[in-house]
Amino acid sequence: MAQLQLQEPKVIKGETIDGRTVSLTSSQPRQLGLFQSFLDNASVYSNTIALYDALPMYFTTNQEMNRLRTPDGCFLKSVERQFEYKEAGSDKTQKYTLRMTPARIQDKNGNDKEYYPTRAERSPIDALRRLATKPEHGCYLNDIAGVMFTQNQLRRELKEYNHGRNTPDLRKQLKICNKTGLEVNLYGSKKVIVSAPILPVLIIPSREEWEANPDCMCYAQFNPLITDSINELSYRQFDYDTYMRLKRHLSQWWFLRLSHHFIQAHVLTSYKITAKRIKNDSYLLNNEVLTADIREIDRVLEEFQKHDIIAKVERDVRKKGKEIVNVEYTLYPTLNFSAGMRNANHRFNTVRTEATRLQMANT
Repeated sequence: MAQLQLQEPKVIKGETIDGRTVSLTSSQPRQLGLFQSFLDNASVYSNTIALYDALPMYFTTNQEMNRLRTPDGCFLKSVERQFEYKEAGSDKTQKYTLRMTPARIQDKNGNDKEYYPTRAERSPIDALRRLATKPEHGCYLNDIAGVMFTQNQLRRELKEYNHGRNTPDLRKQLKICNKTGLEVNLYGSKKVIVSAPILPVLIIPSREEWEANPDCMCYAQFNPLITDSINELSYRQFDYDTYMRLKRHLSQWWFLRLSHHFIQAHVLTSYKITAKRIKNDSYLLNNEVLTADIREIDRVLEEFQKHDIIAKVERDVRKKGKEIVNVEYTLYPTLNFSAGMRNANHRFNTVRTEATRLQMANT
């Protein structure tokens, strides 16, 4: 397979994991340079991606997925999930529908089995997005954002945060992301906002080649929603280091939500959300009773306090008779989180000012 290199604009050819040969033309849009620029190099940052990070595309566990399998244990039905999303700084909440089709993967014996992504797949995607914030990795090919990397570079990024992977697992996880189909619509509308896999194009060598040469260059194209966010400057800086050290999947989902939406964070301001809203938008709470979901949420809040994200939490328990029907949480941020959000706001405004100066489109 041809080695991928990004220098001056050129046509690059490569073979995808399903044997397709693709031609990719490189470009260096100024929007990508702004996406890769951070005002403070003392911390480790990445970017939240507007609507994309709100998509409830991940399953909590393999056990949850297995309950949906056909009797032979191999295949999965398509799933449909509704969720709500609000643009940062907006008061308007919009309801969306996410339809997903499973990834069909062939094992070493030639047998087919289908998968949806879990947290095991989320970590490599987060790591690739972080790598894309570095000029030597992030790129535009065919006018779509992507990332160039080696197996060793990706594994080092994951190992830094105790998300290490062996070669077969990492390869399988990237293939699941390449083959899981996502279709997003406004709720009740047939108009498609985006229809594409998590990684629409994935160029990596064969398993034997990858194991033999972990420094062979690879390429992954991001979902078009990520390109849209870069072009429209709708992304926001967030504390990637803290995010990757959070142990719970729900903690990571909630931290991204706070990082993108709690733009007015201050020790005297608060963020409100209900247990049912967390359950309905994340799809990461699958308990049969609300009290079990509440226990899970309390563990997340404990982790937030441990990582200096939340200073105080107030709970408004709502009951119908003796039964708890919902809980509203009021979160007060720490000085550390508030300072991080001020930096993110400053960077957001600086990026848009610079874009205007450069007379870029979509500002």
